[in-house]
Amino acid sequence: MPDPEWMPDAQRASEPGWTPVGQGTSDGQGTSGGQGTSDGQRMPEAGAGAQSWVGFGRGVLRRLVVVGVCVAVSLAMVVAVQRPDRPGGSAQGSMSQADGGTVRSSSRTQTLAQSKSVEEKGESESEGSIASGNQVPARPEAAIGGLLEARATAIRHGDRAAWLATVAPASDARVTRFRAAQGRVFDQVRSLRPASWAYQVAGGYPVAPDRRAELGGVAWLAEVHLDYQLTPGGPTVGRQQFLTIVRRAGAWLIADDTDGATSRDIWDLGPIAHAVSARCLVIGASARRAQVEQFAAECGRSAEVVDRAWGQSWPRRTVLTVPGNLAQLGFLLGRSGAGSGIGADAQSDSGADAGSGTGGDAGSSGGSVDTAGLEKTAAVTIGPAEGPSDTVLINGAAFDELSDVGRRVVLTHELVHVATRATGSRSAPTWLAEGYADDIAYAGTGLSPKQVAGAALEAVEAGAMPSALPAPDDFNAAGDQAAAAYGLAWVAAGLIADQAGDTQRMQAFYQQAAAPDAGPAQLDAALAKIGLGGTSSFIKIWQARLRQLTS
Repeated sequence: MPDPEWMPDAQRASEPGWTPVGQGTSDGQGTSGGQGTSDGQRMPEAGAGAQSWVGFGRGVLRRLVVVGVCVAVSLAMVVAVQRPDRPGGSAQGSMSQADGGTVRSSSRTQTLAQSKSVEEKGESESEGSIASGNQVPARPEAAIGGLLEARATAIRHGDRAAWLATVAPASDARVTRFRAAQGRVFDQVRSLRPASWAYQVAGGYPVAPDRRAELGGVAWLAEVHLDYQLTPGGPTVGRQQFLTIVRRAGAWLIADDTDGATSRDIWDLGPIAHAVSARCLVIGASARRAQVEQFAAECGRSAEVVDRAWGQSWPRRTVLTVPGNLAQLGFLLGRSGAGSGIGADAQSDSGADAGSGTGGDAGSSGGSVDTAGLEKTAAVTIGPAEGPSDTVLINGAAFDELSDVGRRVVLTHELVHVATRATGSRSAPTWLAEGYADDIAYAGTGLSPKQVAGAALEAVEAGAMPSALPAPDDFNAAGDQAAAAYGLAWVAAGLIADQAGDTQRMQAFYQQAAAPDAGPAQLDAALAKIGLGGTSSFIKIWQARLRQLTS
């Protein structure tokens, strides 16, 4: 899965030397059915020609669930956004692994229809009764439907004045900062010319009495779902927002978005740069402009490799996101502390425009960001557990350490995850998802089995022959088994590919084993169909291949 990526074993200092890196597992990542297990991807050492994977660790689960498999050199990880039961929690979501439930981006409680403005509808219809105790309208969707539609229309039509007309006028310092930030967010989003942008209302919550007193007058918190497409035909990205709604001059307006666990995007963290190629839209912090342009130029080569292995029934343009630093990467992965403001460490380094997505004090309300292990993460693919990937997050600093081959392997690995998930193959066991992505990414690189799977083969040589295929937790970058797990998975996937004989039969095998709700029985059937028996028979054949590679 796309959580952690792997790096080459340090012992292999020659040519593509590798240094194992820990992986992270998000709840159930890597398991079939979109459960997230981060796969411990590893990342090649500086100058190495091999891939580089990085793992995220369980902390990621606070906001996302890795549902795909990605390693640094091979791929990233797919994550499912989790929705908190109430406004509190981390900026990217507050559910813990124990909570278990994930809310898919398609999950919506209300459909926002084209509605009349609040003024046209009248207070009785648009607000419903408002008890003085909680001030939440009986029908939140009716109260702010027109407001949100005006906001969406402003983005689609490029009307900055109309966008700012939905925001409360500057009053206290916090609202003033929020209004200024909203202007910057509008400018940056419009520069991308999104293909679609729409809001849906999920409900309303009261705000704390002291916060309501600070805002003055009627105030409440709206839970809103933003759905957008950055590219025509691309995935619909879902974001959860908690908007602080106030009454000003008889109209509902937005005064803040930091009173609840609002999800963020790269344009919320500071100035951005972007580049478009035939196969990728690359968005990054402005400080990463050179890399943004480089990725746009290099993406097509990796996409063509995936086309040859998987066909062309996946999006023709993938979104790549390049945060400015590790704190921004951690923030976008949901590793921020309590509160939904943007901490100073996650802001852009470019000064005045930093923290453009929050109205709160970025230095005090955002909380810290956990970046443990991210320095070894090259890329991560994120998205809803039961849908296509949203974007591939790229660690620019890690990519700086990779050779041309290493960059190509990582991008290809990630795009394999994008392609398989886009066509419904989202339930592969972690070892298969990661191994298959590596098998495609390493093909044609000229790297030897010991360069790709060194840690695994060394363990076999030392007498540690595995008795079972790697489990999801083995890919945890936080542990010490990730490098070996990726190598073992690569060997297993390569064995299946050899038996399949061609890319079409291999794709058919993968689709059968990774079909929605697929489990052990479907895997056994897929293995038997290509002549490898069931899982127990395949393990014996796999063990024989491992012995052969170490002889």
